[in-house]
Amino acid sequence: MGAQAPGSTQFDYPVLANNLFGFKFKVVTGYESTPKVHLAMEGGEVHGTIANWSTLKAINTNWLTEKKIRILAQWALQKSPELDGVPLFLDVARSDAERDALRLMLARLEYGRPFFLPPNVPAARVEALRRAFDMTMKDAAYLAEADRLKIDVEPLSGEQVAALVEQVCRTPADTVTRVRAAMEHR
Repeated sequence: MGAQAPGSTQFDYPVLANNLFGFKFKVVTGYESTPKVHLAMEGGEVHGTIANWSTLKAINTNWLTEKKIRILAQWALQKSPELDGVPLFLDVARSDAERDALRLMLARLEYGRPFFLPPNVPAARVEALRRAFDMTMKDAAYLAEADRLKIDVEPLSGEQVAALVEQVCRTPADTVTRVRAAMEHR
């Protein structure tokens, strides 16, 4: 599996699959970018990677149209409608503890790159910023530019991000310890 470095989904998820589920991925790191990982796949240096669906569609559309790759599983909390026949990796979990561990690791994909504010920001300001963000995500010019760049726009509202962060914060301590231990066996 080609990867950039520890901390990237390309590295962390195969390592997690190895250490929690007994998979045998060999993770090859050091690639400067996702396109370089993809070149390594084309050249036979590596046989796979963890790819962001939106990125894959944007930079390697031909892989999809020419059926050059096979998507084995979705690393997500919710199935993508575009990948209906591809199972969630969550389906591999055999117990609630395994599902909890996966949910903890997968949450970062759901909220992507969130915006944060410091504590004690007045509620009215938080509300104004959330609504401005929501309006931007629906703006026709913004969506047209995203479409031109082949970028999927699937935002969560501020309330949804806050709820997901709250859920992550309630992750049982033993699950956090288990995931931390799995990620330390690099």
